[in-house]
Amino acid sequence: MRVGLLSYGFTGWGGGVDFVRYVASALTDTQSKSLEGKALFLPGDDFLFNFKKIIYPMRSALMSAMKGASPVFQKYPGYSERNFREIFSDFSESFDLIYCGSSYKSQLDLACNYKMNVVLPCMVPPAPGFPLPWIGYLYDFQHKYLTYLFDENEVKRRDDDFALMLGTARHIIVNSQSVANDANDFFPAHSAKVHVLPFSPCPQQSWLESNLDVRSKFGLVKPYYLVSNQFWKHKDHATVFRAYARYILAGGDALLVCTGGTKDYRFPEYYGELMGLINELRISDKVRILGHIPKIEQIALIKKARSVVQPTLFEGGPGGGASYDAIALGVPVIASDIPVNLEMNCGDVTFFRAGDDQHLFEAFVDQDRMGILEMDVESLWMAGIRRRRLCGDVLVDIAEQAIDRN
Repeated sequence: MRVGLLSYGFTGWGGGVDFVRYVASALTDTQSKSLEGKALFLPGDDFLFNFKKIIYPMRSALMSAMKGASPVFQKYPGYSERNFREIFSDFSESFDLIYCGSSYKSQLDLACNYKMNVVLPCMVPPAPGFPLPWIGYLYDFQHKYLTYLFDENEVKRRDDDFALMLGTARHIIVNSQSVANDANDFFPAHSAKVHVLPFSPCPQQSWLESNLDVRSKFGLVKPYYLVSNQFWKHKDHATVFRAYARYILAGGDALLVCTGGTKDYRFPEYYGELMGLINELRISDKVRILGHIPKIEQIALIKKARSVVQPTLFEGGPGGGASYDAIALGVPVIASDIPVNLEMNCGDVTFFRAGDDQHLFEAFVDQDRMGILEMDVESLWMAGIRRRRLCGDVLVDIAEQAIDRN
C-alpha cells in the first residue's frame, strides 16, 4: 500500500503544519508491514502563491476598514517552499517529498501520477470522479458553540462544508472524540465512518537534544508560567490574568509569559482590551507578552516553564498544540475542563473549571508547591514513540479500510 499525505488546507498556519508533521511522524513509526511507500505532497512557490503574497496585505487592510478599524496591512501568513523544505527535511528518508503547486488540484493530480493507493487527510472532498480512495478530515464545530465568534455567512459556510464532507467521504479522521460526537449530534444522518486519532504526544528528537535556553533573551530571571496561544477571544487569556493577579496578591513570585500572535481578525480591539485589563489588575510589570516567536524558541520556553497553562474555551484536539508539546516534554499542564481537554489521558495534567479564575489561582498555588521536575529524556522519548506508533497503526488500518471499501 502506498499512502499519499496531502498538505493542502493545513500549511497556512503553524498548527496545521504541526498536524501534517504529526500524521507523517505516526506513519513513519508504524510497524505495519502493509505500508510499502509514503509520499508527502507540499506546496511550491507557483504563480498562485506569489499572487496571494501580493494581494493579502491589501485584502487585510480592506477587511479591517470594513469593520471600522484603521487599515492594517498584514503580511501573508503562508509559508514559502523554502520554509517547507526546512520544516520537513527530517522526513526525507521516510517519505518521498514532492513539491507541487499551491492548489489542491495539483496535489491530487500528482498523487494519481505517483500511483498512490490512498490519500489523506482531505480538508475538502475531491471532485466527483477522483479515482483514488481518500480519507477526509474535520477540524471542529466551534461555530455551533461559540456563535458570537462567527457571522451568519461563516456559520452557513461551515455547515455546508461539514455536511458535504460527512455526506461524501466514506472515512474521516478527527483529533478528538468530542468532534466525532458533534458530527453525530449535528449531522445524525451522515454516512461517513468517523475515526478518532489517539492522543499521541511525542517530542521531536531535536527538542530533547537541544540545549537552547532563551530565558535571558526575554529577560526571564524568575520561574514562570507559560500561556502559548494566539490572543483570540475564545482562548480566554482574561481568566488567566485575573487568576494570576490573585496569585501575586497571595505572594506568588513566578512570572507569567505569553507567546502567540496578538491579532484577532474577528475582534481587532480585543488585544487592547486585554492590555487594559492587565493594567487594571496591576500586573503589567510581571507579565511578559512575547508575541509570535519561532517554534524552537517556544519549545525552549516550554521546557523551562513551571507549567503550561491552557485556559481555552474550545479546541478541536485535546489541549491544543501547546499542551500536546508540554506533555511530550514532560512539563506539567494546567488546563480548562472543557470536554475535549478531558481527553488528555497521559502526562501531568491538572484541570480547572473553565472561566473560573479562583479555581485557576488555586491550581497556580498547588503547582508552586510541586516545584519543577527534571526531564528523563530517555523515558520521554520511549513513551512518545509508543504513543506515536499506536497512532500510525490506527492510520494504516483506516487507510486499508478505505482501499478495501473502495
